[in-house]
Amino acid sequence: MTTNIKDNPRVSLIVLSYNQEKYISEALDGAFSQDYDNLEIVVSDDCSTDSTWSIITEKVKNYNGKHKIIINKNEVNIGLVRHVNKVLSDFFNGDFIAWAAGDDISIPNRITKCIEFFNKNEDVVALSTNLIVIDSDSNLHSNQKVDLKNDVIYDINYYLSDEYKHINGPSRMMKKEMILAFPPLNENCPTEDTTMLLRAFLYGKVAILKDKFVNYRVHSTNLSSAEGLKKMKVIEIINQYNSDLDFAYSKNIISKSIYFRSKLKIKQINFQRNNGGFFKRFTLKLESIFINLIFSSTNKANKNI
Repeated sequence: MTTNIKDNPRVSLIVLSYNQEKYISEALDGAFSQDYDNLEIVVSDDCSTDSTWSIITEKVKNYNGKHKIIINKNEVNIGLVRHVNKVLSDFFNGDFIAWAAGDDISIPNRITKCIEFFNKNEDVVALSTNLIVIDSDSNLHSNQKVDLKNDVIYDINYYLSDEYKHINGPSRMMKKEMILAFPPLNENCPTEDTTMLLRAFLYGKVAILKDKFVNYRVHSTNLSSAEGLKKMKVIEIINQYNSDLDFAYSKNIISKSIYFRSKLKIKQINFQRNNGGFFKRFTLKLESIFINLIFSSTNKANKNI
């Protein structure tokens, strides 16, 4: 389903910010330092109430590098997913899109290395890189991500397997064709991270690179912090998953086998979030056995590069 790409495709690096006055300068330095030539940088702020926007405008005014810079400030705070939808609708001009939070830092060769990988692996529609974890003061955090021995490419069978582990969003980069294959995210959905990842698995293959190209910052106001996760409406995430599955099946993006197996996976995710009882676990197990009897699946879930 994926198409060939040229050697030097246009990339849109999107920096999303909201009330990150302490971190946005370093985030912009990382974006501006990219050594990839065919790059536009979109800095979009969700109506920050602190000095984030003034820092952005000052940094952009003093920038004299080779990249095209686009800036936007929302007139009112619209929230993460509506912000993502707006950027994708109004400011996304590249063949690829790379995401960056206003508190994380991209390493200078991040985009170059990702494009090199995409060019060698045309069936990959989205990838993430390994992360360097830093704290609020930009020092190395004590809790680092596990080092990877190889770059790995996964398909939908990995997502549907018991071995599946989330592939991080802070370093994610995606093909334009994958993004355009789906409608905008539901505005009630609280996250673009896991929802966009499922879309990628439905559309093609997903990779994670062993090398670390993003400094991921851990601090108390992270959306992915324990406190931030508690505030998320899980039911809206589940609704988004199911909506995307229905859409992908209706458009022949996925087969009937993948559709039913994915529906079961979403039920299992919802169950785990809600800590269901024995009867529900037993029912899901029977349903899993039944579906697997009907649909055969490959045992090879990933490929080491």
